[in-house]
Amino acid sequence: MLKNARALCDYLIVAVSTDELVQEYKHKSPIIPYENRKAIVEAIRYVDKVVPQVNMDKKQAAIDNQIDLMFVGDDWKGTEKWNRIERELATIAGGGKSCVSSSY
Repeated sequence: MLKNARALCDYLIVAVSTDELVQEYKHKSPIIPYENRKAIVEAIRYVDKVVPQVNMDKKQAAIDNQIDLMFVGDDWKGTEKWNRIERELATIAGGGKSCVSSSY
């Protein structure tokens, strides 16, 4: 997925969920702590920058990180979550923001 994403952009920013966010939406603590997961993702050659994902607000993440494309796993495509993200990204000033699915 990251290799495919990197092929479609000039600079790839990857958001890694914080331990608190994982606890909030999965109702369990992550097995691997945030700092370790961050280090693993930073070591991937296709990744230019890793940022903490502190909430599920994809629109704000797009604004904060000045992104044009948001990549999500293809298991999201066509879901209500996907459709909501598409709508939210379309409302960002400057336009041209979109969500792209990619296989794992």
